[in-house]
Amino acid sequence: NGHGHLIEKGSASTGFRTILAYSASGHRTRVNYYSNPQVIYPATGTPTGVAGISDNAAVLIGNRFTMAAIGDESSVCSINGCKGAKTGWLDRDDPSGTQDNEEYDARQTLEGFLDVPQR
Repeated sequence: NGHGHLIEKGSASTGFRTILAYSASGHRTRVNYYSNPQVIYPATGTPTGVAGISDNAAVLIGNRFTMAAIGDESSVCSINGCKGAKTGWLDRDDPSGTQDNEEYDARQTLEGFLDVPQR
């Protein structure tokens, strides 16, 4: 699902490519669309994706809660981590047992990938 898409030329004189697609012969122009088989590109009348192959929209929707748990962009970050905003920081041990699993998974991923310190 996580692939860009080369949009067929359909009624246009050339094809196009979605935001995350590599340039290819006949598909040089990038358009401001994520691949999505449910969306038709108006200039060509053809789909901007193929179900199960090129559907970046589904990948973004499926990961939206994990990305939201990372936080907003209002904090100032340094090599030592981020302070001063909602950054999705969660305690490793959740004595209340109420911690959201998706947020916890996002935090675990961040700790390993960004080396973000615990609060």
